[in-house]
Amino acid sequence: MTEYRVPMFEALRRRLAEEGISLKVIYGTPTEKEKARNDEGSLSWAVRIPCHYFKLGSIAIVSQKIPNRLLSGHDLIIIPHENSFIFNYWLLLARLIGRTKIAYWGHGANFQSLHATSLRERFKSWHARHVDWWFAYTSLSKQKVIASGFPEDRITCLNNAVDTGKLIEWRKSIDDSERRSLRRRLGFRGDKVGVFIGSFHRDKRLDFLFSSADELRKRLPDFELLLIGDGFLRPGVRNFVAERSWAHWAGAKHGREKALYLSLGKVMLNPGLVGLGILDSFGMGIPMVTTDCGVHSPEIAYLESGRNGLLTEEGLAAFTEGAFGLLNDPEKQEKLAGACREDAEKYTLGNMVENFCQGITSALAATVDRCSAPAVRDGEKEALPSLHIAIVWQRFLPYHVARIKRLQERCSDLGYRLTAIEVASQDLSYGFEDTSYLQKFKRICCFPGTIYHRHHAREVHRRVLHILKEVQPDIVFAPATAFPEGMAAISYRLSSGSRVVIMDDAWEHTDIRGSVTRKAKRIIHRNADAAFVPARSHLPYYVGLGFPEERVIFGVDVVDNYYFMRAAEKVRSGSETREKHSLPQDYFLFVGRFLPRKGIETLIFAYEKYRSRSEKPWELVLVGSGPHMQQIRKAAENIPCVHFAGTQSGEDLCAYYGFAKALIVPSIRDPWGLVVNEGMASGLPVLVSRGCGAAKTLVLENENGWAFEPENADELAELMLRLGLLPSGEWERMGRRSQEVISDWSLDRFVEGVLGGLNVPRRLPGGAVSNMLARLWKGRVSVN
Repeated sequence: MTEYRVPMFEALRRRLAEEGISLKVIYGTPTEKEKARNDEGSLSWAVRIPCHYFKLGSIAIVSQKIPNRLLSGHDLIIIPHENSFIFNYWLLLARLIGRTKIAYWGHGANFQSLHATSLRERFKSWHARHVDWWFAYTSLSKQKVIASGFPEDRITCLNNAVDTGKLIEWRKSIDDSERRSLRRRLGFRGDKVGVFIGSFHRDKRLDFLFSSADELRKRLPDFELLLIGDGFLRPGVRNFVAERSWAHWAGAKHGREKALYLSLGKVMLNPGLVGLGILDSFGMGIPMVTTDCGVHSPEIAYLESGRNGLLTEEGLAAFTEGAFGLLNDPEKQEKLAGACREDAEKYTLGNMVENFCQGITSALAATVDRCSAPAVRDGEKEALPSLHIAIVWQRFLPYHVARIKRLQERCSDLGYRLTAIEVASQDLSYGFEDTSYLQKFKRICCFPGTIYHRHHAREVHRRVLHILKEVQPDIVFAPATAFPEGMAAISYRLSSGSRVVIMDDAWEHTDIRGSVTRKAKRIIHRNADAAFVPARSHLPYYVGLGFPEERVIFGVDVVDNYYFMRAAEKVRSGSETREKHSLPQDYFLFVGRFLPRKGIETLIFAYEKYRSRSEKPWELVLVGSGPHMQQIRKAAENIPCVHFAGTQSGEDLCAYYGFAKALIVPSIRDPWGLVVNEGMASGLPVLVSRGCGAAKTLVLENENGWAFEPENADELAELMLRLGLLPSGEWERMGRRSQEVISDWSLDRFVEGVLGGLNVPRRLPGGAVSNMLARLWKGRVSVN
């Protein structure tokens, strides 16, 4: 029972009594995380029952001890629309054999889910249909419920609200002298104050807010930030305000005191999840600035961008620019503030209670046929397109599996069929690491238990082509035409009339085969329908290889950012992992294969120069192995504090990312460099060679790191020295900026790229020469 819900239940009880309807409320005990918010309320006439929280694998479960006597004899039971509440399912079963009506109330879907098409969300949508009535929070919630197949005429839109009446009264009662006094106590000097109010949890994106606040302070020297709230992320808030005289944390505030603190604000800043806090914005007449981040609660429906607030594009620059524009334009700020005050009269607790009351009376009066299944809209099943996609890779490493699993979720939702084809289960490039991540992952392996590089190109080509002909996909996503599996896809296209999308991350710096090879590729590519590449930085190269710009799609090189981010946070929260791996206190990190093209010797020479110039040098940890290991060890044998960690994977690898100060990627030539993605997702500043494809796109100079010329040890040493001299706050800011940048390179970026490839039409026939080369060239098997 949150504090803000108490007035709603009190008012609803009184209003229902006027209709001759009695209300009983049963509520549970909070989790530890909920307790940390310091916002629990109570109702003297309600029943508080114990809740037990536990996990079943990754699924959170809530067990509520509700005695039968509390539920017997009621005509309507309204329950939260949650997968995790065990007791809900008993009530849904009881509904089928009893006379008591069951209603859901809630969002209609998990608006914060990163997996909107996951099994959990599809299950949630399914059981949304199996009640007698629905109380949807907002119009967005109503749309979700309708989309699940629930009849619109049995849905009440509540327009979820809190008691802003008192807030408005308090706002009007606060005079300038009170505000001046509070400003003096806080040490604030001006009136360009941005205010944040809410619980301190990750969905609020506080690190994003802090980065924006620092930028606003640079652009507006009189900008100040006020933070109101509490939560388990309070240590990070304390650290932020401790280093900035213009920022203040007020703690959790309630009642008139909350209104007084809020009254200092000119804009309300929240780049993350926006929920009922939008009503604080309306009640106080302070325009909200937020981002189109995709995790808002359904109350975001109340925000009309440009009228009563601002919903900027996702990204730090757009959010900061929006806040800057309002703070610097009093006329625009007042216009939006006026609309906020106007809408405070629309989204009121009284209106919500009235909607609730009318919905309850309608639900009690309705006759519901429970024997028939919920209606499915006409043509819904038939509207789902039938399409078979095959995706081929040489060997499925963890990041391949993560991409395909996310793609499978989306394909399932769209009614598409997806077949994953792995050429061989081992290779010489990445060794024989643990393959437990492949458990329960459905795939076809052409050569199970064997090494890819032990097979002849013609053998690989023949086997992959045979599999493709057996499964008969409509479109194939396959590696580049340099490889036999890529050429097998081209051969399948020629014989079947299907489409082929080539997945590749080479670019002009890594293409060392010469002009004759490039001309041959250009001719062969007439029989490829599109190229799926990492980013726009690679576009000129593929246009040069014969792909028109409209046939180049982006997003092939991504990792599971969420996994690396959470794993890094976990290891930083304790010291046991550091001790287990004997990790130094401060160190630069390299992760990769020990190959000449990885530039590790340049890193060793640069580190030696850096140590000679630094008073308190960080150490250097090298993670990986490979054929160049002995040469690297020899180069480093007389340099202190260079550690060789060997090959690491999974949580062990994340430990190295988690405790590192920065990631260095010194590649002489690298098509992309997924370790850059991993390091940034782990919250590290990065130093990346311009020989690495990711450098052009992911490294923002002076923001999250620096790029340097390949094989330039002097330049790298200088950057290491610069990074090592940064104060801790600046180093942490760069790490947070890395996470912000890489957030746009999630698994969903890969999925959207694949779906974009589905829209590319089949090319005209490649011609006799292209067909002939496609039949002659079988690709090559080589170790990168």
